[in-house]
Amino acid sequence: MNRLTFLNKTIIRIQQHAFIIAFFVSIISLFIVTLVTLYNFIEHNPLKNNNTHIQIEIVKSLLQVLVVAIIGGTVAALFRAYEQNQETSRLRIQKKMDFTKQLNKLYRTVKCSRRKLKSKGIAVRIEGENTILNRDKIDFYKSQLDILDEVQLELEGLTTEAENFKLFKDCEKISHYMKEMSNYLRKINEEFEKNNQSFDVTNGVNLDNLEYLKEFTYSANKPFTFLLRNKVDYRFKSKFSEPFHDIFRTLY
Repeated sequence: MNRLTFLNKTIIRIQQHAFIIAFFVSIISLFIVTLVTLYNFIEHNPLKNNNTHIQIEIVKSLLQVLVVAIIGGTVAALFRAYEQNQETSRLRIQKKMDFTKQLNKLYRTVKCSRRKLKSKGIAVRIEGENTILNRDKIDFYKSQLDILDEVQLELEGLTTEAENFKLFKDCEKISHYMKEMSNYLRKINEEFEKNNQSFDVTNGVNLDNLEYLKEFTYSANKPFTFLLRNKVDYRFKSKFSEPFHDIFRTLY
C-alpha cells in the first residue's frame, strides 16, 4: 500500500465518521465543563447562607443536564451512524452495479472486436495455415487495435479505482483478475506498436509474425503453440475470458 492510498483511505474514514467524532468531542467538553463548574461551586460556595439543600439541588440539576445531554447525544449519534451505514451500503450497491455494467461493456467490446477480426479473415483455422494480411486487412487490424487499446486503458482505470478505494470486499482478488485481463490486451497492443511503422511500407504481413494477434483470433478451444515466444499460459480463454467470469463469481 503506497502513502497516497493510505492517506486517501484515512481521509474517507474521517469524513464518514465526522459526526460521531464531533459528538464525542462535544460530550467530553461538556463533561469537563460540568466537573469544573461543580468543583468551583463546592470549593467557593457562592451561597451566603450555606444552604446545603440548595447546593444539593443545584448539583443534581447539573448532573441531570449532563446525563440528558449524554443520552440524547448518544441516541442521535447511533441514529446518524445507522443512516450513514445505510447510505454507505446503498452507495456500495450502486457502485457495484456501475462497475459490473462497465466491465461487462468492456468485455463485450473485446469479444465483438475479436469476432470482427475473424470475420475479416485475420485468423487461421488450423495451426500451420499461412495467412497474409493485405492492405485492407492491415487497415482494419489498425482500427480494431485502437478499440482494444482504449479498453485496456479503461481496465487499468477500473483496477486502480478498485484498489485505492476498496470498493469491494474481495478487492485484491478482483484486482488480480482485472490485471490479468489488462495484461492480456497489453501484449496485443505492444505487438502492434512494435510493428506499426513497418505496416506503412509493406503491402502484406504474415500473420505468423503477429503471434499475439494470431492467438487472439484463434479458436479458444484448440491448443495453440507460440513459435516466436515462450508463452505457454497465454490464451484468450485463461487470461481474459475466465478472469472476467471469476470477477462476477467473486462479486455475486
